[in-house]
Amino acid sequence: MITKGLLSEWDACWFSDGNDGDALWAAAVGDRTEVSPREAAGIESVSLDDRLWVLCGALWHRSESAARTFAIDSAAMVSHLAGRPQDQTEHARLIGDLRRIYAMPDFAEQRIARTRWSADIARCAAALAANNPTIWEYARAAWISAENAIFTANAHLTAGAAARAIALADDAGLTTAFRTIRDAELRKAIDRALVALGPDADGWS
Repeated sequence: MITKGLLSEWDACWFSDGNDGDALWAAAVGDRTEVSPREAAGIESVSLDDRLWVLCGALWHRSESAARTFAIDSAAMVSHLAGRPQDQTEHARLIGDLRRIYAMPDFAEQRIARTRWSADIARCAAALAANNPTIWEYARAAWISAENAIFTANAHLTAGAAARAIALADDAGLTTAFRTIRDAELRKAIDRALVALGPDADGWS
């Protein structure tokens, strides 16, 4: 189950930067000492971004491999938003490469491959940003989503970037319509995280 202690262990913002974590916890869940991920997902007083962060933290806490898969799947969802057709193909290739890297049984080989992959995606993203600044602004979240996927503890960043990429595809301005679409995509990401958690979505002992 998710507790104040667990959130503090994960370095949640509630318990850093001078925030009163106890007061914020009480404001969200009252006098309860623990909540399930599914209950946390439904706390309307907490932002969608923060709810997704908590769910991805729970996913990582319970299964690193499940969190990794969730991150990579989230990045894969936005390959079609990564720029020109050739950029989209490159994005999808890199995501496929990442799946193969994490399937490697030898950790040392996996670590070397991850380093090369990081350099590869940085090169591709930098080239797009330098040569096509307009397209880069449109495609930035898709590439950031892919980049975040290599850091498997950052499944929440990947899912959030994927949600933003989909929202940006419908409305490039920071308008009410954009925020509405973005929130809808974040809710979808939250639903996917709950599915990825499986039985743990309702808690664990």
